[in-house]
Amino acid sequence: MKTKFIRNLTFHFHRVLGLILGIIVSIVGLTGSLLVFEGKIDRTYRQQIKKIKKKD
Repeated sequence: MKTKFIRNLTFHFHRVLGLILGIIVSIVGLTGSLLVFEGKIDRTYRQQIKKIKKKD
């Protein structure tokens, strides 16, 4: 009986910890990829802003 309790407790702890760490790793990955492509993203949006200003 005690083994089942410890097993269930460990399972739930592992699940929660995995979800939390997964979210953190995903956020770090997304922000890191934004930093890598920052120059290209910036140039793209600047071109679009210039095109909008020229239309006015």
